[in-house]
Amino acid sequence: EICTDGVDNNCNGLADCADPACSAGPSCTNLAIGKACLSNAQCASGACNTESATGWPSGSCVGACTILPDGGTAGCPGGAACVKDEFGTLCRQTCAGNGGCRKGYACHDEDLDSSTPSWCLPLCSGDSDCSPASSSYGCNTQSKLCELKSKGKAAIGASCSGNGGCESGRCLNVGTFSFNGYCIGPCLKATNVCSGDAVCDKDSSNDATGLCWDGCASGTDCRGPPYQCTSPPNGGGGGKLVCTCRLSGTFCSSGGQCCSGQCFGGFVCL
Repeated sequence: EICTDGVDNNCNGLADCADPACSAGPSCTNLAIGKACLSNAQCASGACNTESATGWPSGSCVGACTILPDGGTAGCPGGAACVKDEFGTLCRQTCAGNGGCRKGYACHDEDLDSSTPSWCLPLCSGDSDCSPASSSYGCNTQSKLCELKSKGKAAIGASCSGNGGCESGRCLNVGTFSFNGYCIGPCLKATNVCSGDAVCDKDSSNDATGLCWDGCASGTDCRGPPYQCTSPPNGGGGGKLVCTCRLSGTFCSSGGQCCSGQCFGGFVCL
């Protein structure tokens, strides 16, 4: 194993300082945000999201930070951004476009604005990104995390009331009420791979990630109103159709197209 190149050179599913072959060496101290890690003590921030605890491939150094009332942030060093998502509010490694992240991670633009920081999102592409991979443990095809391959939770497209109810760990609250949520998952646009019949839709032209939506052939494949079998929200999917409804702020001609059931003035979903 080469301990500083971000690659799993000895093919045991662990990269750099997450590999016991490197973890006790001098190169595995004072690690920057985003570097592979096995313990908190290795990171300059004193915090490692280990693979065993969080499912992040080979772990990653993170840090504590604060999002200020005016939208600014505090607490992260250079090369890191303060991010609030399903993993918490943490300093994460920044990146740009389709590059800048090590294997098992992908550059993600949450707000679809190229002028704001993007960060490296944990997103395994196969069992080789995880260790020790087995018949039951590896890269979960819905969460794209290194964990149990099946947790017995709701699949992409199913109803949810919170992140914990979805196999992917992500519940998109697309309706007015939480029970109208939709289990969604991340995907890598370069491969367009989702689980089952789910379809990978781009979520931005500025990054490497997309979102998996429940695929369909007709309206009868979907949960029912307000979900319709139509093109993916962001125009990806290679011509495949998905079960979705239109989110708040998007164009509409009738309330039936909107997740909220309300089309203000006949042109925008509430």
